Amino acid sequence: MRGAPRLTGVHLQGRPGLSRSARDALLALQPVTVLEALRVRGVARKTTARLLALVLLTDPEGVQHRPHTAVGLGIER
Repeated sequence: MRGAPRLTGVHLQGRPGLSRSARDALLALQPVTVLEALRVRGVARKTTARLLALVLLTDPEGVQHRPHTAVGLGIER
């Protein structure tokens, strides 16, 4: 059985508004879910939507398609 696809710099290349520190944090963390990725400072729903479309993230909590506040999700910004 193959492992999950690994997030690389190519996946994050050319993302407007994604800072170098946010890219580095995503690459270091290697999040598996949308919620994990959203906990990285500087990562928002547009970035997670793209990674979800590339099947690099999963969304078992349904975070991407429901309106939530950062406080309600337990994400400190």
